[in-house]
Amino acid sequence: ALGWRLTRKRAFLHQAERYLVAWASIYRSDFNPIDETGLDAMVMAYDLIEADASAATRARLDPFWAAMARGYLDALEGRPRGAVTNWSSHRVKLATLAAFQTGDATLIDRARAAYRRQIAVNLHADGSTYDFAERDALHYVTYSLDPLMMAALAARAHGEDWFGYAAPSGASLPRSLDWLATFASGARTHIEFRNSRVAFDRERAAAGQDDFAPHPWQPKKAVNSFSLAARLDPRFAAVRDALIARSGARPPEWMMIGA
Repeated sequence: ALGWRLTRKRAFLHQAERYLVAWASIYRSDFNPIDETGLDAMVMAYDLIEADASAATRARLDPFWAAMARGYLDALEGRPRGAVTNWSSHRVKLATLAAFQTGDATLIDRARAAYRRQIAVNLHADGSTYDFAERDALHYVTYSLDPLMMAALAARAHGEDWFGYAAPSGASLPRSLDWLATFASGARTHIEFRNSRVAFDRERAAAGQDDFAPHPWQPKKAVNSFSLAARLDPRFAAVRDALIARSGARPPEWMMIGA
């Protein structure tokens, strides 16, 4: 899809259509947001080609996005697994991207409400997050903030400012990013998972998954987070650039377009 937009070579367009239609024809969602979080790239790819896609491609893909949006919104409005954890941040992302892709005002309204609920329950007024309190891991802070920023980026592309929304408690994405920046800059350090309340983290550590055993958090793990943040608020570009310079880590190229 990027190849098509950059070169206008129709071979890229046709291959993107072929890939997307194959997925939409065969795949059936189980609405597990962790398994499916990577489908955000599929939505973005379709957005890049939609204006030039064939009528047959649009006819196949449009119901796919509507089903994705409704399924995740129905889950968010119920009592799903991980209702207040990072799981629902990923649900919000997928529901929002799919809702805006459909252009259905009712679905967009539901996605906006779901986003605000997640800001209220997942983020704390001091900038920390529910997942940080549960898991004692900045890994799960970035894993929750990143999908919420993707939702805010989708809203911004359609003229809405979700990024600046603050819950009645004062919790907001900018406040949580400011909190995270104190660790990303090295002003504060953290030992990951040392006091996790979740047995699964200890089980994975005992099974030899070192990422879940206590270890110092590496600021380079926030490169993607602050690359997304910089697209929403230019003041975070300095944090992003410092992280890239110190670590050599790079975000996906699309996050840096125009930076």
